[in-house]
Amino acid sequence: MRDGEFQDPRLVVVYDAECRWARDDDFYLALVNETPAARVLDLGCGTGRLTLALAAAGHAVSGVDPARASLDAARGKPGADRVCWIEGTSEILPDRAFDVAVLTSHVAQVFVDDAGWADVLADLRRCLVPGGRLAFDSRDPDDADGSGGIPPTPAAGSRCRTVGRSGRGRN
Repeated sequence: MRDGEFQDPRLVVVYDAECRWARDDDFYLALVNETPAARVLDLGCGTGRLTLALAAAGHAVSGVDPARASLDAARGKPGADRVCWIEGTSEILPDRAFDVAVLTSHVAQVFVDDAGWADVLADLRRCLVPGGRLAFDSRDPDDADGSGGIPPTPAAGSRCRTVGRSGRGRN
């Protein structure tokens, strides 16, 4: 792990102040809510902004992150007792344990080579139940409005687009 803001407790506070709830969080919450009472993996959960909201929405959530300082901050927040916090990476995930897995913010961009990304995708496929859902984003650092290409939150009753499902067709 290269990013100091996730390792240093003093910088984690700054990260939380700078990275508040945004429309991409609304998008992921709506997407996960399409599967009621889902078993959710938030891989790269950081300080738990989305993780805690997913748990508050009634999901059984595991937040996994390799950065102890970020997890310590997450564990100290209200509602943290409803989340299973795990220090580690995708390699430690149990088989067929989750209905939905999310990698939000810039987590997918941590994997800078094809082999590393392929390993993470294989781990995610293994940890999802057949028909499970994987959702992640990738941000464009040159994006002028800061949206990263994230669409607005779907209206009530609408369906989020599912790109692929574990165990069905091409993933």
